Amino acid sequence: MIIGSVVASLVLLKPAYAAFSHWRAVRPYRGRLLLPLLRRNGKWAMLHQASTKITSQLQPWFIKFFIGTEAVAIFSVAKSLVGIIFNLFPKRTLQTLVPLFITDRRRAQRVYIAATKYLLLVSCIAGGFAFAVTGPFINFFFPHYSVSLPYYYVLLFTLPISALSVVASIFLNALRRQKFLFYQHILTVAVGIPAYFLLLPVLGLWGLVVHTLALSLIAFLQVYYYLLKYHPGISLRFKQLFTINETDRAFWRLSLKQLRGIFARKQVTPG
Repeated sequence: MIIGSVVASLVLLKPAYAAFSHWRAVRPYRGRLLLPLLRRNGKWAMLHQASTKITSQLQPWFIKFFIGTEAVAIFSVAKSLVGIIFNLFPKRTLQTLVPLFITDRRRAQRVYIAATKYLLLVSCIAGGFAFAVTGPFINFFFPHYSVSLPYYYVLLFTLPISALSVVASIFLNALRRQKFLFYQHILTVAVGIPAYFLLLPVLGLWGLVVHTLALSLIAFLQVYYYLLKYHPGISLRFKQLFTINETDRAFWRLSLKQLRGIFARKQVTPG
């Protein structure tokens, strides 16, 4: 992990320096900029991150108290495998692009539908591939962790729900609704912690799976309702997720054209 971080930093030094060189001739702003921004919006994002870390650290203790120490490892493996797949989702591109057109309601609606459609498609494909591949891989290389697989298979259903939540949350961040996202997380925690006391003693680790699925769905419904309230131009019609329109056709034509260009360049030989 350390070597990977060092190599990544070294690779990024040159493009970072090139990007910064364009700003050398720009006169710097002399007033206060960072602290006012942090007071208005940044504090809620920091509180959200802090509360998320605290609650994630509490979960293993609930598992240990109600079920046992071994159950902590079993569920951690299942949850980590799902987390690896979720981290492969192309979320950062959306975080960069959405703020550029968030004030244009027509474009924002088109991008919201397209982003939701494709991220949902990616989640389903990734989930199906993981369902088929992970089991044989774990059983062959790490047979001691095979006991985690039944919980992992069910937790894969959180991937499409998380895809829906991610897109809505990115739009809310672009609308500077970090305060709501923090309170939404606190409300989810307020529902989730009592649920541990109800589900874990009765259902064991399956209660934790039910807990995870239910909270994922609740989180999505909260952010989607709030997005509809504060950005009336955006709505999600599930029929649109399964409809291929001209924008989709243009996207695929452009993607195929770029792929053909890449392969054509590789096949060119000197002279």
